[in-house]
Amino acid sequence: MLTSEMVHFVHQMQYYILFEVLECSWDVLIKQVQQAEALDDIIAAHQNFLLTVKAGALLDDNSRVCHFHNSLTLRRLMSYIYMEHPFLMLLDHTQRRSTVGRTPLDE
Repeated sequence: MLTSEMVHFVHQMQYYILFEVLECSWDVLIKQVQQAEALDDIIAAHQNFLLTVKAGALLDDNSRVCHFHNSLTLRRLMSYIYMEHPFLMLLDHTQRRSTVGRTPLDE
């Protein structure tokens, strides 16, 4: 259950960053580049794009607390996965051993 929730979380974060952050920021960048009159305008638009994407992806200085909290949460989740995986492998192996040589009629 937790694994599927983590996969869902990762997919939602990926969707958010791709479509809400990158796509919207890209549209703004293209409009600013098309309206640019000098190279400095394009450089400023690109710098603004990078800052917007960094903030939207929660990687800027204002998001450090969130980043710290997310990294702790991620570490806990990863340690759970590493503990859960061997257990599931053992459970699968045990179930296979208990059904070796049995037929559906034995149940």
